[in-house]
Amino acid sequence: MAITRKLSIARCREMLPEGSRNVWIQGIVASQKSDYIHVDDGSGVVRVKASQLTKASFSTIGTGELVTLWGKYKKSKDEITTYSISRLNDPNAESMWLLELVDVKIHREYSKMPTSSPPNSPLL
Repeated sequence: MAITRKLSIARCREMLPEGSRNVWIQGIVASQKSDYIHVDDGSGVVRVKASQLTKASFSTIGTGELVTLWGKYKKSKDEITTYSISRLNDPNAESMWLLELVDVKIHREYSKMPTSSPPNSPLL
């Protein structure tokens, strides 16, 4: 099973290898067409395509609305094909998302740290 990562759009472009990866992002709908939207999360704008699963949801989402989505990011096309998309109505959702991204970053950094001191190292 593929791992899904909570990421900003800038981090998708920066750190994901070539190919396709499952991502979870949140942002404001910047523009809208019948089968795709552009989502801006503050770090960048990405094209988001509707899949057969999400076509009906796309028709209910408008420009300027805050959305959360899960889908497959294709680096070569710089676009996400959605598995799930939904409108967020909670006024705190955007702030909470930023905190979640910081939490993921901190967890990733701390998980790289050694769990024990090397031999003959001074105690801090």
